[in-house]
Amino acid sequence: MAFARSALSLVFLMLLSASGALGITVVPGVCKPSTLSKDFKKMVQLRPNVFFHWKIVGANLVGAIEAKAASKVNTGWISLGFSKAGKMTGSDAIVGNAGGGVQAYLMSSISKSAIKPSPNFKITAATVTATAASTIVKFTRTAKGNVALNLAGKNILLWATSKGGNSKVFNDHTPTNRGAVSINFGTCK
Repeated sequence: MAFARSALSLVFLMLLSASGALGITVVPGVCKPSTLSKDFKKMVQLRPNVFFHWKIVGANLVGAIEAKAASKVNTGWISLGFSKAGKMTGSDAIVGNAGGGVQAYLMSSISKSAIKPSPNFKITAATVTATAASTIVKFTRTAKGNVALNLAGKNILLWATSKGGNSKVFNDHTPTNRGAVSINFGTCK
């Protein structure tokens, strides 16, 4: 229950900080081969020492958000949102806490009370592993959801991380620990 309350606070602040009202710009992702494991094919760097790894398996996205220890996120949280227009409202989000927990949410508005576990956006095989070297949140999601994935085309992903140090402190967003990236899962451009 404590994780759920903390995650809701995180998601609310993620929503506010990554919204278009704060001037976030969607940038194109630069794809490279994944360095995480053979379980993933491609990756994009979200910020220094924070990466999104993935592969497409049938109609599923198998993904991992990796924060290396130098990013100071290995004791905090990582979130990844799937957006239609680069804004949190209407987006699906995955939040992983280094304290142990991964949850899927629907961002129906910028009201904290409107952020709830998603009835339509499902993740499976969701794990979080935190070591001295990194925090890794792994998940599988279908192309279906509140925000359907285009497995052969452009997708907008929103991301945010804690500054680390305390997984319950979620009010530490700055332009350096949040952003948006456009990825074409089909061509990786």
